[in-house]
Amino acid sequence: LVVPRDTPSGAPAAADGVPTWASVATGAGATTVVAMRAASGTAPTSGDDTLLAVLVEAAHAVGDALDGVRDRRAPGGRPGQYALDLVADEAACEVLHRAGLAVFSEESGLTGPGPDGGCPAADAAGEGGPGAAAPLLVVMDPVDGSTNASLGLPWYATSLCAVDAEGPCVALVVNQATGTRFEAVRGAGARRDG
Repeated sequence: LVVPRDTPSGAPAAADGVPTWASVATGAGATTVVAMRAASGTAPTSGDDTLLAVLVEAAHAVGDALDGVRDRRAPGGRPGQYALDLVADEAACEVLHRAGLAVFSEESGLTGPGPDGGCPAADAAGEGGPGAAAPLLVVMDPVDGSTNASLGLPWYATSLCAVDAEGPCVALVVNQATGTRFEAVRGAGARRDG
């Protein structure tokens, strides 16, 4: 999916006319879609295809990070957690935060870009609950099935779901061992392998 450099219909526009969405060319001729913040500092609130592309990029980042893990059985920071969980979490959060999205992860809790580097969702926790200040929150398990992954069993996935004020809006599950991908967009149904 390549998003044109102009703002898609219905997407928020910055006051100075700078597009809030852009396609960015990356290495090896691939094109990665990145959701950019509007001048107001808020994350994008529309553009399901673009949001799905960001989730796909995050899942690919997890796959790449897992490929670099040498000892898949190394423990993480708490019981039942593996170091591979933390590597995967960091890779996914980097992509999602760069896109201006708050994240609630099984591994790292509530994180994301916000004023002064804080998380808008965490900042709002006392007033309106988690996510109240963030238009979108991505709930994720970077390695769903960590024990399977640690044992080399091919049943583990990256699970991501973007949630807005109305509930789940875009979701993605990618089996990291096989590449099988399941995606769903609110009002548009679900599909396997795109």
